[in-house]
Amino acid sequence: MIKSTATSFEIASTDKVQTSDFSRWLTDFAYGALALKGFFSAEIIPPVIAPSEIEEDEKLSAIWSVIHRFDSEETRSVWLNSPERKSQLDSLAAEFKGQVKELVASAALSEHGSSVVAIETYVAPGKEDSYFQWKRKLEATQSSFPGYRGSYLQAPVPGRANYWSSILRFGGTEDLEFWLHSKQRLALVEENKEFEASTRIQVIGSTFPGWEPTISGKPVTPAWKTACLVVLGLYPILVIQRHYLVPLLNGLNMALAIAITSLCSVGLVSLICMPLLVKKFTWWLLPAATETAQTAKLERNGTTIVLAIFLIEVSVLSYLTAIIK
Repeated sequence: MIKSTATSFEIASTDKVQTSDFSRWLTDFAYGALALKGFFSAEIIPPVIAPSEIEEDEKLSAIWSVIHRFDSEETRSVWLNSPERKSQLDSLAAEFKGQVKELVASAALSEHGSSVVAIETYVAPGKEDSYFQWKRKLEATQSSFPGYRGSYLQAPVPGRANYWSSILRFGGTEDLEFWLHSKQRLALVEENKEFEASTRIQVIGSTFPGWEPTISGKPVTPAWKTACLVVLGLYPILVIQRHYLVPLLNGLNMALAIAITSLCSVGLVSLICMPLLVKKFTWWLLPAATETAQTAKLERNGTTIVLAIFLIEVSVLSYLTAIIK
């Protein structure tokens, strides 16, 4: 069973503490447990302060929280009593001279509405330390951007060895897009192309929920790929309906006839065609290759096969509808 511990930190006066310095320290604290065996995830939750409040009171206090999760109570206790954690808390007092203090917090912290992006990165064995250092820089930078609502980092789970997953939250789509395309982020990406090349980014919220393969329950398949499979499944159904079913419904009210054909086509696509197509094309929807060249090859092959199948459908159905009346 997953065990969590939450720690909150109150900045007594926001005008006396450099946000960038505190963000750096908080990131180091959050990621301090990454190397611990049994680590499950780390989540940073910033304070929710309206811009108007900050303008009205520059000395407004702010409370940041960090939630660490582990695979057992024993591992959680190891972290809580570890020299690493104690050293980081000691450095908090020394660096910020009492302007930031630790608070008791609950792990059941509320999650506010936000724009969310899911990120999965393949980290080759032996490269974990380099990845952790890169993530520290990334987190410290993104936390200073407007609209930042927190982040979540999860260790690899069974079946996805060496894949680290993270969730990044911003207050809105514009704030999220601003960060994703910012010069600061692009500079960090350029600094370590190895990890960026093996990273998949997906904004949460899918055009076709429930059909795509998932990682930790988050849709990661590009919508255009799923749309291609929808066409493969839907096209022959529509042709057959138009040729055989629609003539049988000519005597019915138009709205009723459309309702019947819609129920038939949607039902067949959702319950039969899409589950089958997704199962057969998982290798294309969610390539397992970690090298850019391998992934690109799978993308090309999959797209070519899907296009070829569609052309075959068109040819065969055109021929059959012409000879079978």
